[in-house]
This record gives sequence, C-alpha cells and structure tokens, in this order.
Amino acid sequence: MAFRGSLGLLTAVIVVALTSATAAQTAKPPKRPKLAAGADTNDARVYYDRGVLLLRREPWAAAAAFYWASRLEPGWPEAYYAQRVAGLLAQENLLIGYLEGSRSVVRSPQTRQLDSLEYRAQRLNPFFLRDLDETLFAGYLIAIYKRQRSRAGERPLDPTDDAEIRFLVDQYLRSGLNVGVRAALAASRRRFREALEYYRQMLPEYRHKAWIRTERARIFYVVGAHDSALVELNEALSELRQLDTARLTQVYVSREMLEHAVGVIHQAAGDTAAARQAYGRALQENLAYAASHVLLAGLDLLGGDTATALSEFELAVQVAPAEAPLRVAYGLLLAQTGHPEDAVVHLRRAAELEPYYATPHYLLGYVAELQGNREDALAGYRAFLARASARDRLHDMVAQRIVDLSP
Repeated sequence: MAFRGSLGLLTAVIVVALTSATAAQTAKPPKRPKLAAGADTNDARVYYDRGVLLLRREPWAAAAAFYWASRLEPGWPEAYYAQRVAGLLAQENLLIGYLEGSRSVVRSPQTRQLDSLEYRAQRLNPFFLRDLDETLFAGYLIAIYKRQRSRAGERPLDPTDDAEIRFLVDQYLRSGLNVGVRAALAASRRRFREALEYYRQMLPEYRHKAWIRTERARIFYVVGAHDSALVELNEALSELRQLDTARLTQVYVSREMLEHAVGVIHQAAGDTAAARQAYGRALQENLAYAASHVLLAGLDLLGGDTATALSEFELAVQVAPAEAPLRVAYGLLLAQTGHPEDAVVHLRRAAELEPYYATPHYLLGYVAELQGNREDALAGYRAFLARASARDRLHDMVAQRIVDLSP
C-alpha cells in the first residue's frame, strides 16, 4: 500500500511528540466517567466536553474526564491544562492559598504536581488558549465568598448559578482589586486588549516581570502581533538571564520554554533560520528539553535532511524515553526512511506506554503492510479501530484497508 498523506501525518505527529504522557500513569488512574448513551468512548473531545460540564459542580469528576481525554489524545495541551484547573478547583483551601501566593501552598508537592500539568501543556504549545481561567477564578471567588457567607450565616453560593457567578465575577472586576486576576479573567474571556492593559499596569509594581511579559507575549501571539510577542519574550529572557533562575511564579517560566516560544513565532513567520537558532538556544539551556530536538527534526525534514532529523529524534528519545507520542513520530520517520524493524520497536514501546492511544497501532499495521505481513497488518489496524474515535481522520481509511486485506 502506498501510504497516503505520509508527510502530513508525520508533521502532525511531530507536533504532538512533546509531552511526557506516561507521567500520568504514575498513580492509579481515576475511573472513567460515565458518558451519555451512545457517546463515543474513544473520543477525547467527548471526555473533555464532559469535564467542562462538570467543572463547577464536581471538579474531581471533571479532573477524571480531562485525565481520560489526555490518555486518549496525549498530544492535546488543553487536556493537561484542564486537569490542572480541575485539580485546583477541587480543593478550596489549596485554590485560595495558590492564587493568593501562599509560599507553603505554592511550594507544596501537591501544587508542584499540578504545575507539572501546566508545564506539559506549554511544552506542547506555548500559546494554547486558556479558556478555563474564568472558571478557575470564579471558583476562587466562590470559595472566598462562601467563607464570608458562612461566617455571616447567609445561604451558600450555588456554583452552577451562571447568572450569580457572572455577577460576582463582574463585581470583582469593578472592585479595582488584584489586577493580575482581572488580567487573566479578561484574557480568558478573549478581551485581549483589556488583558494587555491590565498586565501593562502591573509591570511597574513588580520587581520580577518575566511572567507578566510572558503572559503579554501569549496574548500578542494569539491576536497576530508576533513582533510585539517577540519583544515581550526577549525582555523576559533578558531578565531570567540576569536572575539566573527558572521559577518566578506559581507556574514555570524557564529560559528553554521561552526560547521554544520564540522559535515557534519565527517558524510561523517562515523564518526557519531564526527558529532553528531559538530551538538551539533552548537546548543550550537544557539539553534534555526534548521539545526542541523534535522541532529541530521537523525543520530538518522540511529542508529534506532526513539523516539529521533521525539524529535529532534519536537524541530526543534518549532524553525522554517514556514519551509515547515522541516514539510514534520517530517510528513513522524510521518506517519511511527504510528502517521498518527499528520503527516497530519504537511503535510497540509507544503502545505499551499509552495503551489507549490509537495511533501507534495504526502505524504498526502500516509498517507490517509495507513488509508484506498481512496478518500483522490486520492486527494493527483492528487494534487501531478498537481505540480510535469515529471522527479520527484515519478511521474510515483503516476500516477500508481491513476489508481489502481480509481473506
């Protein structure tokens, strides 16, 4: 079979080959949430939407739904970000202490574990949209007002009363308190100009400004002001180099992460030379930053240099051996460059690391078919269909291949 869309799939897989997906398996996984009758239990989006629906009333259940979204689609940054939001909302004392900057809370192992989800999401896409921040800060306000009302003997807030919660949030925004919260809320509502102004107001008030500039860079990128985003990121990098520190706020603001973001902006603008330099600087900061190895491999492939791309992938696998999407991307490239046996090794390991992830099984079937092994090809394709959502763009093609190959 001539593989259709091989470069397109390889590019897509490279994009998702940046997450430490198996870190989620270190603890006992939560039970899968029940879905509506007839729902596709292989569809990460269905679990994500279920989590959003549950987020205010049952944040623990929402966290489980987001967890399963990330297991089905380990290259989706919003699924990790949403897990962090749900984890904070599920524990009111932790949420209040975290957003108010309590040192003991911010440095606690529980908080660091939640922050690692944010870090993972940023490695996948430093500019993903943070649409759940409004729900997060609304939860913070609910927790604060719940304490106040309890002390006053008043009725508690209903976290599902959208009108009351919206009023509460708007009242807070008008209060003139905590400009940082108002900035994040405005960004979450996609009022980007307003958010940029709030963050601008904060700059003179903070000695360490890298995280503020990073947030401004995210917004500038989203609205297409890439030059302004670069200015902010370079200012943040300058500060971090002077301070020689990588952690200034509750979430990670590291030099390698910011160089990664700089590279993404240059690559989006078509300046591959500048992008390559930025990814290289990220590796100078942290040679074990697998994302930059993968992004450099992508640039090598665009330039037709498969040998160097393979070398970058090999380095990435060495520093991040437990990343299933990374092994999937490497396996596909190996298969397409005449190394099917090596490809199978990485694809099988990816399937072991993430047993609910459909793509490794499709590629195992594809490689087996390239080798003329019909039985293994059928086994791989059937395993893919057992795990893939009905909306997966490969679903119908694979179903047809099973028909074509069946005796």
